[in-house]
Amino acid sequence: KMLEAYRRIFTRCGVNLLTIEADPELMGGDMSHEFMAPAQSGEDIVLVCPHCKIPRPFTAEEAQCPQCKVSLEKVNTIEVGHIFKLGTKYSAILGATFLDAKGQLNPLIMGCYGIGVSRLIPTIIEQNHDAAGIIWPHEVTPYQAVILPLDITDSRIMEVATSVYNELTQQGMGILLDDRDERAGVKFKDADLIGFPLQIVI
Repeated sequence: KMLEAYRRIFTRCGVNLLTIEADPELMGGDMSHEFMAPAQSGEDIVLVCPHCKIPRPFTAEEAQCPQCKVSLEKVNTIEVGHIFKLGTKYSAILGATFLDAKGQLNPLIMGCYGIGVSRLIPTIIEQNHDAAGIIWPHEVTPYQAVILPLDITDSRIMEVATSVYNELTQQGMGILLDDRDERAGVKFKDADLIGFPLQIVI
């Protein structure tokens, strides 16, 4: 369930993932999964079969997909999350128990779950951009829209812009009002660069 929950979280964040069953190593437990996001700037390498698309941890010895018998491709990635099924390894040692329905003590079943928030934002940007700038997914955008009054010296334009801003913010939306005294082209370019999902031009 946690594996699927994590996949849904990253999908909503607009992140394409490679999910790898990894060695728990020092953490111990039965199983762990790494969530690796393909990114040119990534420092971690994952091996992916071009046929079955199954990702595998990078090892110098492994050159072929054991199922498809074709060469594996190296993909640069950023690790954005990791989950460990620890089982009862630590709870048994620490005496962390619970009473079951029969009144018997049992060790807690533990897990360790992490999302690299500081890695997630640059990953989202790297996977969601074009030549003009960022393309924020709706679920994680800092602002839902920007209001662009093209002539701030026109009182009527500013009145409408301010009214729209107040109405939308009262509805709980994250809105930015660009009331700078700049040319329209500058405002449009900056709005594209920052990556507002919606531009309201007045």
